[in-house]
Amino acid sequence: GGSSAVVYTGGRDGAIRGWAVDPAQEQTSSCVRSLDGHVDWVNDLVMCGSNTMASCSSDTTVKVWDLGAQRCVATLVEHSDYVKALTTVHTFDEGRLKDPMVASGALDGRLLVWDLAVGKWVVECGYAGRRSAARSSIYCVAGAGGSTLVTGSTDRMVSVWDARTGDKVVKLRGHSDAVKCLAINADQTRLLSGGSDSMIRLWDLRQQRSIKTYDCHEDSIWSLSASSAFDFFISGGRDGQLWCVDVESGNSMLLTVNDFAAKRDNMILSTALSADEKSVWVGTVGSTVHLWEFGEVWSQFRTRERATTMSADSSGFMDALPERDSFKPAVYKPTATIVGLPGITGYLVMNNKRHILTIDSRGIIEQWDLTTGRIVQTFNDERTLDQVGRELEEEVVVPSWFAVDIRSGSVAVRLDKATCFNAEVYAIDFVQDQKKEDTKINLGEHLLRGLLSTWLAKVPRDGSPITKEDDSQRSFRFEADLPIIVTEESSPIPILRKLMSEFNGSEEPFLPIWVTDYLLRNTRPNKEAVKVSFVLQPHTSSSLSTIEPSRVSAPRMLRSKHVVEYIVKELVAAAEKFGKPSTVPSAVDIELVCNNRVVPPNMSLAAIRHFIWKSPDDLEMAYRVRAR
Repeated sequence: GGSSAVVYTGGRDGAIRGWAVDPAQEQTSSCVRSLDGHVDWVNDLVMCGSNTMASCSSDTTVKVWDLGAQRCVATLVEHSDYVKALTTVHTFDEGRLKDPMVASGALDGRLLVWDLAVGKWVVECGYAGRRSAARSSIYCVAGAGGSTLVTGSTDRMVSVWDARTGDKVVKLRGHSDAVKCLAINADQTRLLSGGSDSMIRLWDLRQQRSIKTYDCHEDSIWSLSASSAFDFFISGGRDGQLWCVDVESGNSMLLTVNDFAAKRDNMILSTALSADEKSVWVGTVGSTVHLWEFGEVWSQFRTRERATTMSADSSGFMDALPERDSFKPAVYKPTATIVGLPGITGYLVMNNKRHILTIDSRGIIEQWDLTTGRIVQTFNDERTLDQVGRELEEEVVVPSWFAVDIRSGSVAVRLDKATCFNAEVYAIDFVQDQKKEDTKINLGEHLLRGLLSTWLAKVPRDGSPITKEDDSQRSFRFEADLPIIVTEESSPIPILRKLMSEFNGSEEPFLPIWVTDYLLRNTRPNKEAVKVSFVLQPHTSSSLSTIEPSRVSAPRMLRSKHVVEYIVKELVAAAEKFGKPSTVPSAVDIELVCNNRVVPPNMSLAAIRHFIWKSPDDLEMAYRVRAR
């Protein structure tokens, strides 16, 4: 939605932006307001006065924004699933118009009316002393600012409610699939509904029946925007087609058809008429928003259709209309464009659990380094994500210690107590100036120290000295504008959301106890090192003796060169025990063989088992003198 001065958009990344757009300069727009707070899709925006806006999100919250201060003044929490739609509600108190309230509908099936002055819901529609165990998910809500609310849901029904009492007025049947969008006229007597059945219906709310249908679309209809006079409407949906339809005659004009390279980007999610109702803003599943001007061509179309109607009988008129397939778009070029950033659509976690490959909506593949939060390589060619992954992949095994979420179109890395400290690796593989081969580091520990380095530098101490970082505690370094979000285990609602640079040392009450226990007290969950059992035998071509015991076990991250060192030590000890002169070769002259493949010296036992042995049975390896 928006005014002639500023257009507000909310998207998959959870961000709300206000744009100053100059239609005279195509594809030129500047962001003048930034509202950050949601952590999932922003599904709807509604103005609640000249300087207040409400938003709803798949993070299950409704937020109220002060547009002048560019800040969230209230977060309304009650829904338990995605909040899909909002509308304003006006009620009267002793004849006086009260401040606007907001109604929210969600996939949990609840329709709530919120009093923004107190930040609480005051009416739940359909709640008569007890909640039904099963409710149909609500996808859309409509209201004309009065006390009538209308919802569309997965039960194929259009339901009309009294916002003052929460009572259901009527349930309207007609759609054969879920109802996805609604538009109501100013006096709340007529309603348009669009559904997954590709049909648009016009309802007379006084007669409580459907009086007209429109079938211009070929797939689900996701958005409807009606003129203030309710004489025409704009519709869009899954088929990427944008139609302008005359309410009374049903005559329809195809405004445009999206034709982006990525088919999903063609799907129209939202439409909003401009103030003069001669242009329409269109948002799609992609990140770019277009302004399409249609006023002149629509006026010409209606004039021509009226003339055709007056000069032909109804049958002649229908014969004169072209087939749908021959309809051509009336507008080919948008008046203005708000260019969005490409969203990430897929990812692949590399074996080293340090790098992630992502692919965006343009098909560009990028490799990210979790230890810096930066892109290290870009692949702009025709290869798939899997093809690039196979080319870059290493034969290493590192335990999973994080989860990746790309629902917002960007890379979100999730850490939790159960897995964060799982991955220990050799420091020499991660720390550039590390010289000690056997020093180990924990990736989760390093990441926590890096992410919260600003907080650690400012948090009040109880007099205990700050431990100087050694190689095992050195933190990774990140950009100061990296956002950090803290949520409870079973809830998507953020407890804390700040940029790294915004931490001031007062955030300990909002951080998980397991995080502060490690960072401030250097304690973390004790976990036994996972071991691998394996059998060592001299190779059939080797004259080296057998070591006892031949079946041993060691930590899974132990490298094969350390196994060789163990073999040499045991062979030397056996030779000395029997008083024989030591003729045992040095470790550099001995190699390990598994499944007829020479094992690389830096390969871990876990990697040998996974990539070479490939069997659930105990790992078997042979040793021999390296061929010269």
